[in-house]
Amino acid sequence: MRRYRWIILALLFAGTTINYMDRIVLSVLLPVIKEDISITPLAYGYITSAFQFTYTIGLLLFGLVIDRFGAKLGYMMSIVLWSITGAMHGLCGSGWCLAGFRGAFGLAASGNFPAAIKSVAEWFNIDDRSFATSLFNAGASISSIIGPPLIAIAAISFGWRWAFVLFGSTGAALAIFWHLFYKTPPQQ
Repeated sequence: MRRYRWIILALLFAGTTINYMDRIVLSVLLPVIKEDISITPLAYGYITSAFQFTYTIGLLLFGLVIDRFGAKLGYMMSIVLWSITGAMHGLCGSGWCLAGFRGAFGLAASGNFPAAIKSVAEWFNIDDRSFATSLFNAGASISSIIGPPLIAIAAISFGWRWAFVLFGSTGAALAIFWHLFYKTPPQQ
């Protein structure tokens, strides 16, 4: 069991990395998107506000969902929903459409931290929780380092719309691995 918890932590690191990678696709590709669908500064303000507003509400909602249904189901719901809504950005033809999907994405992506913290609490004793939390949280920084060049390569190779689909679909693989490998410690 002590070794298995590192598999759980690796999944949480991957989840946080993918979550933040999906968050930065819009900001990296904004100059290209602006040329294609002409987003005004006001529209971009609505887009970012939609994410922040729904993310704040989502933290509260997903905290309740994860406490009630557990980290396995709650996190899997979050991953699937953020992946779908992240990929759907590629369908947009206006700033209003982006604001709508960005809001839905913010709501769904907010499940990452409540699930990760609950999982760490289940799998790590009190003396190791800060270290475990810092490891999964490092995924946010890693995505900021490796994300922009990967996103640029995807956009150059396939177009900005497909970059959203590509990065959104990485969550599908994570959801499968999470479902297969996550168990609460008494079940393991």
